[in-house]
Amino acid sequence: MTAERRRTIADAALRVLATAGPRGLTHRAVDAEAGLKPGAVNYHAPSKSRLLDLAVERLFDLDIDTAATTLLLPETTPPNPETMSEALVGFVREMTAPEHVYRVRARHELLAEALRNPRLHQLFAAQRAAFVHYAGQLLTRMGCPSATPHADLLVVFIDSLLTRQAMITAEPLTVPTLRTAAQRHLRSCLEP
Repeated sequence: MTAERRRTIADAALRVLATAGPRGLTHRAVDAEAGLKPGAVNYHAPSKSRLLDLAVERLFDLDIDTAATTLLLPETTPPNPETMSEALVGFVREMTAPEHVYRVRARHELLAEALRNPRLHQLFAAQRAAFVHYAGQLLTRMGCPSATPHADLLVVFIDSLLTRQAMITAEPLTVPTLRTAAQRHLRSCLEP
């Protein structure tokens, strides 16, 4: 399977998951979403398990790319609650932008599926551990005296903001509200 065809199928699988959940993730639905001839997805991903694998791999790649472009502070930028909160708000806004929000929704569907699927559970645990490690590096750079436990809480905080912005039907939180919440959370990481 070519890299382009893999991305096409994986992106379509994520969009199907976001709108129809794991039960709606069928080869026919992914064919239609990807604009492929009936049976094309079955040829490249012959099982639902393989479709889930492609979706998870693509989701992780997209999330890593988004984190790298929004959370990575340049070496010349002093890491403090203000600069890091701007980066964090940028990450949340990018992840929940209309063209990307389907990924947050698909992630929730995949996380629910991972409760019943040990292989998916392991993949998510490994990806979360890597994100917690990355958050710990950011907090250490900011001067957090106990970065490890705070990194886990920072990831929980980010997950809750993503959920609030993408899954709750009320109006999304405003940028100033997100910024204030992020600054407060990050300042608490600096307390002994």
